[in-house]
Amino acid sequence: MSPTMRSSQGNTITVPKAAVEFYTSKGWQVAGPTRPPESAPEIPEEVLQGTPAGVPEDSWTVKQLTDLAERESIDLGTATKKADVLAAISAGKKLVDDEDAVGEDEV
Repeated sequence: MSPTMRSSQGNTITVPKAAVEFYTSKGWQVAGPTRPPESAPEIPEEVLQGTPAGVPEDSWTVKQLTDLAERESIDLGTATKKADVLAAISAGKKLVDDEDAVGEDEV
């Protein structure tokens, strides 16, 4: 069952379990019955997918890193250890950024 969150204004919404921490950080509390929200913060895609926002770092889990790589079509090769996965993502992002920069010059 999905948890219900309550804002300081009394609005309540039902959210995916993965979003509870996000809403709590915005001042919402776990609550009881739901009613349509008047204004609820939009849930970032990373929260819904369990992948933190921003640049991947050592605090991320291997699952979060591999999910990011899959979502961004980054080939991890045979990397399975966190350090290797981070390195592969970093190399893959640099390669994509370099390709984008070349494409911009050609316009």
